[in-house]
Amino acid sequence: MTQGKAESEGPLARSSVLAGGLFEAALQQNPLANALVDVSGQMIFVNDAFCEMSRRTREELLGCHSVTLIHADDLAGTVMGLDRLDAGARVVRQQRRHRRGDDTWVANDALTTFVEVDGERFVHVQVLQHTEIEDVSLDDETRERLVSGADTDVSCFHNPNGEIVQTNGRLGDRLGYPSNWLQQRRLTDPDLGPVAVGGRPLVEADDPVLEVLRTGQDVTRTIGFRTATGDIAWMSVRAVRTGADRFAVRTSLRDITELIRAQEEARYLAAIVEEELTYRADHDSLTGLLARHAVYSMIDERLMVGESVSVVFVDLNRFKAVNDTYGHLIGDEVLIGAARRLVELGPDAVAIGRTGGDEFVAAFADCAAADRFCAEASSGSLTSGVMPLITASVGVAHLRVGDTVRDLLRRADDAMYQAKRAGVDAGASIART
Repeated sequence: MTQGKAESEGPLARSSVLAGGLFEAALQQNPLANALVDVSGQMIFVNDAFCEMSRRTREELLGCHSVTLIHADDLAGTVMGLDRLDAGARVVRQQRRHRRGDDTWVANDALTTFVEVDGERFVHVQVLQHTEIEDVSLDDETRERLVSGADTDVSCFHNPNGEIVQTNGRLGDRLGYPSNWLQQRRLTDPDLGPVAVGGRPLVEADDPVLEVLRTGQDVTRTIGFRTATGDIAWMSVRAVRTGADRFAVRTSLRDITELIRAQEEARYLAAIVEEELTYRADHDSLTGLLARHAVYSMIDERLMVGESVSVVFVDLNRFKAVNDTYGHLIGDEVLIGAARRLVELGPDAVAIGRTGGDEFVAAFADCAAADRFCAEASSGSLTSGVMPLITASVGVAHLRVGDTVRDLLRRADDAMYQAKRAGVDAGASIART
């Protein structure tokens, strides 16, 4: 069994390794924009055409999380496309909007598929064509709501102390306060509960009117005001010096509450997508067990803090014959059933995962628990019911002084193959090192 590459490699290092392959060389020469994304969502390869389309350098793109390049309204469709690939689709064609380095947008018509490079799975994206578009800041419904409210902008005049001395009344209407209650108050008055995007309370030093009075320069700032009902009304505040004495500064306040909410929803959706991609990266898509690298990482973490660990490798016997006789769909059911049984047998396991094919790995903090797991896993069939009965060869390695992760994995792997050779005619078998 071949061990995985070092999981500590970063996207730049991995990109330089990938760049030497024939597949990546072909992508580099392709006139269409091409990119490879790892299962966690990080960009690990882009060709020149992709850089040109994105208006970013290769260094800016490599290691960038792909979620940050996709418009929020298109994230759900992107996840659905990945689900279709997981379900067996060979390729998915999708339209989505791509944010470029200069904050403009292009509409992409792209093909997405899974590819394997050096035994590792990636998402391959090829942009068939892209078209520049002007405004993708909001969906149509939100944009319509904002446009319909464009004539409700608030105007205020402020004295040289920054206090409101005149308003068209709309600020009071929007916040639910009488207009005369707002008189002689600054925009950062604590009674208005002013906050910045993110929730930080604003103080006098943040007041845009006072900044205009101090610097003479126009100021635009986003402020959230607490309404009489306790909600937050978000305003884009533009403050301009008038040159007059009593009415020293004029402010225009545009209600952008819907925009801020849309942005918050987009951030929330992006977080969900990132969490989903992280889960996919750490789990086997067929069995739901941990992926190989996730189990190895847990073993490494225990060794780094000086904690004991035993490693068990499990290999299903004659699994190829199951696929050849019953087909791959039944073979998948056997793998799922075996995974479920291993989880039942290892309630004390630190981690149980699938390393690929018909091989599994488990880690235990206690030697006795690892031995019990091995005895159960090798004592009979790991499947039941209508599925073909299948046994396993099991190898276990207990921690020795000075062992590294590689040492433990190698000895457990050797023990498993020793058990397989010994039990080739006898069915289930076990070996220890």
